[in-house]
Amino acid sequence: MLDLEDRHAHVFASSQFPAAELSVPKARRFAKNAYECFKVPTDTVELVVSELVTNGVLHTQRPVRVTLFTPSNGLIRIEVADTSSVPPRRRRAGPEDESGRGMELTEALSESFEVAPIPGGKVVCVSIAIEEVIPT
Repeated sequence: MLDLEDRHAHVFASSQFPAAELSVPKARRFAKNAYECFKVPTDTVELVVSELVTNGVLHTQRPVRVTLFTPSNGLIRIEVADTSSVPPRRRRAGPEDESGRGMELTEALSESFEVAPIPGGKVVCVSIAIEEVIPT
């Protein structure tokens, strides 16, 4: 049983997604479904997971792993690992560009944004502010 009084986040869900366009909506649904038990709004979580998985799949063409942590101290922590050692970077998207805004959007929606090297690639870690957690 999860102790919601524990003030440290713990991994509670993790899944690997193949390098395919269909992985993006699947990863978004994975995050939404995982956080439903906490009754927290998931719109921002879904958007951030979408952007990070899109980047991982697009730039590595290898599977990505999404790891979700229990809500703690008003934050949800999400990690997306891929096989590239190159950190994501912001691009200057023009008004007509259909892509290039994901990292700027992700950073704007996140309380913290970090990239850390791991064996065989990197992990992008974000924390998103949430309101009160109500377990079901």
